[in-house]
Amino acid sequence: MYIGNDGWEDVEGGLEVPASGGELEDNKRALLESAVLSSDPQWMNWKMREHHQRLEMMHQYWHQQLPALTIPEHPPANTAHLPSIQCDCEYIPVFTVDQANNEYANVALLRHGLLGCSPVTPSIAIDIQTLELYHRLWHCHPQLGVQPFVKTLCDLHEVNYHTGLHDQFSIAFDIYLDILRVVKKEIDSVLGCDSLNWRVLNACPCCHYKLEGEEPLIPAVLYAADGNNSARRAGSAGAADQCEFSSNYIISQNTVNVFKDEVKHSRGTLPWPPVPNRSHIDADTETTISTDDMLGRCTSNFKVSGPEQKKTALDIYEITGIFAAACHHGIIEKICEMVRSGELAKYGLAIIDHLLQAHGNDIGLAQDTGCAFSKTICVNAFHGYAHSHLCQLRYHPLYRTGFRLSDLEVMERVFSMSNALARVIRYATRYHWRQAIDLHFQQWDEDRYQDLSKFLYSKYKQALAIIHDFSDEVKLMCDRLSIAESDIQSWLDAEQRFLMNLKDEPVERQLKAAYVRTLQQQFANYIHNLKWQKVLQAFMHSTSVNTVADARQTLRLETVQRTAMDELLLSIRSVSDYEEKLGISATWSTDHLEYRAAEAYMHTQDFHRALDKLQQLVVQRLFELSKANMAGTGRVVLLSYKLRTAIGKAIKTRSQAIRTALNKYNILARQLSPPAPVIQWNDIIHYGFISEFELLKHSYSQHDIHDEPWTIPANRDVASKYFKIQCAHEEITCLNVEIRHLHTAIVDENTDLAQRVSALCETDSILANAADTFLRTRLRVNAMHLRRLCAIEALPGFSGITGTGV
Repeated sequence: MYIGNDGWEDVEGGLEVPASGGELEDNKRALLESAVLSSDPQWMNWKMREHHQRLEMMHQYWHQQLPALTIPEHPPANTAHLPSIQCDCEYIPVFTVDQANNEYANVALLRHGLLGCSPVTPSIAIDIQTLELYHRLWHCHPQLGVQPFVKTLCDLHEVNYHTGLHDQFSIAFDIYLDILRVVKKEIDSVLGCDSLNWRVLNACPCCHYKLEGEEPLIPAVLYAADGNNSARRAGSAGAADQCEFSSNYIISQNTVNVFKDEVKHSRGTLPWPPVPNRSHIDADTETTISTDDMLGRCTSNFKVSGPEQKKTALDIYEITGIFAAACHHGIIEKICEMVRSGELAKYGLAIIDHLLQAHGNDIGLAQDTGCAFSKTICVNAFHGYAHSHLCQLRYHPLYRTGFRLSDLEVMERVFSMSNALARVIRYATRYHWRQAIDLHFQQWDEDRYQDLSKFLYSKYKQALAIIHDFSDEVKLMCDRLSIAESDIQSWLDAEQRFLMNLKDEPVERQLKAAYVRTLQQQFANYIHNLKWQKVLQAFMHSTSVNTVADARQTLRLETVQRTAMDELLLSIRSVSDYEEKLGISATWSTDHLEYRAAEAYMHTQDFHRALDKLQQLVVQRLFELSKANMAGTGRVVLLSYKLRTAIGKAIKTRSQAIRTALNKYNILARQLSPPAPVIQWNDIIHYGFISEFELLKHSYSQHDIHDEPWTIPANRDVASKYFKIQCAHEEITCLNVEIRHLHTAIVDENTDLAQRVSALCETDSILANAADTFLRTRLRVNAMHLRRLCAIEALPGFSGITGTGV
């Protein structure tokens, strides 16, 4: 991976968000809160300070007794004369718990399987099993907030619900999670899992469990990064609670802001970076390309890569979303909070910096706007088809060595699940927002670890199927078309060379086309003026006797005729200006050779515009379809239903607009000499066809490439399947390495964990019990992995090394 200055600058701004995502309701709520605060600001400030002091004191009391709650002492031997805690309420049964001298009340409650809702004198306690039940339910269904769960408990116990119960349960649940985190930290320390960056270095054994003598992979690990604006948090929420939550998933804002001035805004020329791909173009040769030419088409298709000063966001949000990275197996690496901004470059650079520090330089990273950071990352498979064709040839995974069959769209799947959090964290405090994000991605990583062997199995079958299905077909087509595989590789080089050397049309040619267009307009204005002069003269010599009506009609005709005359004079002046610029002494007639050449070029210009419009509409339709089919959209909340409805209407409108643009294109295509191919509706609904738009456009310009082999549709079909076969072979090589990684890691982990837990039983039986629970869960999952790995090794066509490594 090559890191360099790409000439981009972060300009603090916001993210443009649709009105159907709940922003209007949030804005109304913020305006109402602002009105309440402005009514009596002194009283509101006093209430805020009082609330803040109470919360700060509560956090301090809980923090003081947290060590005692984490590792409780044995119950006192004699409780006859000990004080008691009386927990009562008007609707809850009264019970008492004995409390030892100098013992925290919650420690005494914890011995009985209860946890109080107050740090000092709890009057209500909640059963630990109830808290654990909600903990497990939340992991499986993040939309389940505290309120519906407490209401369910109230219904079960025939108790009237009120908001106080919600607050009390939330306090108890927070401290319960704190206890679990402390216990996990102790277990990690005992099991040797507490070193710096241990999670990111060991969460995915397929990626990071290196073995001796294994075949090296280039790049060694693949990552994907992207931003998402669903996980927003209102800035006014929980302003009084200043408690901070620490998560090893989230990169701190101070670290992110180190990169805010790392790149500088530039629109000059940049050397094309030497990036590894399947072409044979000399990597040491730098071809100077205009930044606008290189990035203009791509960034116009992605709002996030456009100028930040053009983005707007509602000021009501403090956190406008998250920017995250994950390995190609889906396990999360790191997350950045997007604070009052859109997807700025600093978030991606912070992720890249972390990856380089943790894993070294031998990594691959993909992002949907990867060409905007052309010296660092590539583009994802689906989003890549919306980029310019030259960008695809350089950065699409299909043409990049070592990127295998991975589509690198893993973040789309990550965010389709994390969108479920949006409803419960929008108005959470900063502490609870981070806590919810941390809990969700912990569960996500656990689920992805359970699916590792399934992922490897399905990928192996997919790669074998591609090799089986396409190899004979490509060989047969190559024999029929008299093509060698080396020729296919050279086509990629030739196509890149053509697009890199492509220049804009000469200014003189463009002026001639504009001159002819103005001449045609002048002639049309002249005919239009004569027409209205004849109509006016005929009316004025009529024998009508309706004086009032005749006066109005005369005024209207005079106005129309005068407007036509003005347009004629304007076109005459425009013709004179063009003749002066081009040095034309006599106006061209329609039989003039230069006139005919410029007229033909005008048809080409119209063809290009029609093709650009068609491409834009198809790209927009595809992105809308991807959102409409996104998992989690429209499932629970009304907000998602509104968004899906808006997307559905946009798709319907866009489809009609595409048909109109398609008809216009086909009309202009037939007028070219030679005629351009007519596009059918079934051609453009397949997203792979988008990659042909720009090539089709340049095929009918001043460059004659009709006879080039890489422009023939049959040859391009062969080339596409050929590169897929190459990716499949790379995938097999990678899977053989990753399968052995996982197999060896499981065997080593099972042995090491069993030994450490056994040793812990002799020194700390309480902590050993918690560690044993983790061990049993891990052994159960690992046993499932071993069965699937055996199934992979039994596949016909498996070419890896069976068993474990060292």
